[in-house]
Amino acid sequence: MDREAFISEINGYSISDLELICTDQKDLYTAEEMQLVEEILEHKKQENKKPLSEIAFGEALFCLVSILAPIEGLIVGIIMLVKGSPRWKKAGKRILFAAFISVLIRTVIFIKFI
Repeated sequence: MDREAFISEINGYSISDLELICTDQKDLYTAEEMQLVEEILEHKKQENKKPLSEIAFGEALFCLVSILAPIEGLIVGIIMLVKGSPRWKKAGKRILFAAFISVLIRTVIFIKFI
């Protein structure tokens, strides 16, 4: 298996899967592959250590943008859904929901006042 294919496959694994590989399945991988697994594991652990307030602020900012500009919100929400990470998918769903509510409110106001 080439390096890029291995990295893309390992990136799809969860932290617990990577920890299992590091502890119990060392003999199934080469030294280079184990180094890559450990690097990706450390990267994922660092990613999970981001403060919740920082993440929530970013999601709130994207939701606000999707309310004010629903087309941009739809684009960002779809990109986040496709991204793959469970955290990104949840945020993408919230942003798409905010964009949908924004379009719904704009439609009701347009119909009511015209």
